[in-house]
Amino acid sequence: PNSLFFAGFVAGSRSDGSGALAVFLAGPALHDGRERGRAPRQPVPVLVGNRHNEGGEARNRRRSGAASRKQIWAVTEGKAAILFPKPNEVFYNPVQEFNRDLSIAAIRTWDKLRRREVAKHRAHASVTLLRALSDMFGPFLLTFKILEALSASGIRSVRYGKEIPNVDEIIANDVDAEAVESIKRNVARNKLEDLVVPNHGDAMYARERRGGARFRWAYGHTLTERPTRRRDIMYAHRTNDKQFDVVDLDPYGSASRFIDGAVQSVANGGLLCVTCTDLGVLAGHRHGEKW
Repeated sequence: PNSLFFAGFVAGSRSDGSGALAVFLAGPALHDGRERGRAPRQPVPVLVGNRHNEGGEARNRRRSGAASRKQIWAVTEGKAAILFPKPNEVFYNPVQEFNRDLSIAAIRTWDKLRRREVAKHRAHASVTLLRALSDMFGPFLLTFKILEALSASGIRSVRYGKEIPNVDEIIANDVDAEAVESIKRNVARNKLEDLVVPNHGDAMYARERRGGARFRWAYGHTLTERPTRRRDIMYAHRTNDKQFDVVDLDPYGSASRFIDGAVQSVANGGLLCVTCTDLGVLAGHRHGEKW
């Protein structure tokens, strides 16, 4: 069972005829990378300066000339170098490295297929204004935007920025303030400030159609109403001019409550990546208990 890994590809369509490709990745939570002949990467403690979000006592020590330092946990995965303030302060799962490898491979493959389609249509275009416009705007049309809706430490977004070509922008979103600070720190460490944008907001939030109470998640129910929070990132990007080319979901537990917002925020012909830690989370009938 430790060698089992499931990857599903689903081509979906909306009522308006547009569609997107969805990739569902699921594997055992205990998968540790030994199938590929290597042990899982473990965080390594290092010492760095502590001037980020330091308290009054730390500032006083620094002003008096005393060094202010604390232990930071560091890990290298792929081409990314990630820092953590302390173990478990921001969620990082080293055994999911293989999953992130697969996500990168899936996005790179989707991009190659998309470019192949563009080249095919361009080759059949007549030498007219259409061909001229294709040559003029082609490089801009072939870049794409990625949303990581549940980013946590930001390692997935940093790896995307380091290892996937032709990306124009990556939004690394998380609802937890500590996680967003971790994302900012790791983006700066990897020199990706011009590519990866940390965002503090909810992946999904809505109100009931009747009354003002916060929506109580009912599994299997599809949300179609307008969002009621400006920080709700997926529903805020439902229009064609704001949609993302790739939406990545890697939730802690079931992804069911995020699917509707993700489908509505991914562009026509885009890619939706959904990660589940095991098949019970992906297909089990008690997915609410996995949260």
